[in-house]
Amino acid sequence: MRWSSIVKTNDEEIEQSDVTVMSYVPKQFDLQTPDSALQYLQEKARGSDFVMNDVLRVLTGVEDIERKTEEQTIELKVLEKVSVLQEEAYQKAYELGLEEGRKQAVGDTSAELQQKSQMLDQLLENMQQIKEEMVRQNEAHIMKMIYEVATRLAFDHVNENQDLVLKVIKKSIEDAQADENVNVLVAPEQLAFLEHVQQSAGRQNDFLKKIKFVASDSVSVGSCVVETNYGVIDSRIEERVSKLWAELKQAVPKVKSPIEPS
Repeated sequence: MRWSSIVKTNDEEIEQSDVTVMSYVPKQFDLQTPDSALQYLQEKARGSDFVMNDVLRVLTGVEDIERKTEEQTIELKVLEKVSVLQEEAYQKAYELGLEEGRKQAVGDTSAELQQKSQMLDQLLENMQQIKEEMVRQNEAHIMKMIYEVATRLAFDHVNENQDLVLKVIKKSIEDAQADENVNVLVAPEQLAFLEHVQQSAGRQNDFLKKIKFVASDSVSVGSCVVETNYGVIDSRIEERVSKLWAELKQAVPKVKSPIEPS
């Protein structure tokens, strides 16, 4: 086999040291792992106790294969360990996230429930206030209704019993404590009746003798206005009813919208 080609100069006198090497092709060696070595590795993997000589292990490439195999095994174990650690880390992060999420959810829910509880308390308080106000309104309206009914009954009773005006006149004169110059304003509808009673007055109606009756459109039936030198006494039914309502209003429950007689 030709290992190299040497080119010489034409000058035979050139010394051997002047020879120039133009090219060099090293010998190729087949370093493939023999089948027997591969079989050895297979048997060893199955658990064989046979141990190859260290020199043979190097020459056959078994050592290199075993080293690579061991590195791969170590790398796989490292990857497995890393995978386990990653899984544990993910699991812990997931659990931590769940716990944080649960705490956040509990906190948010608690805040929402507290807010709704406060709103419910406020609503119940408002409803209680409305209820109390409605009760007061009803009581006030009931009092007003009773007053209105009583007023109408009183007017009807006075219209049906003209004699009642005599009691009103007598009481007004007594309150005025007047002995003379007394003018009594009465309803035009009752003027004739009162003058007739005055003319035919008995002992019980002596107080009418010093009275001058005057018809007035501002006075309703059953009412009178007594005028004396000392002042005026208004005994009209409307005035007495108004005073009565003023007294009743003191006992009427206080409401937001005032209740006034119609």
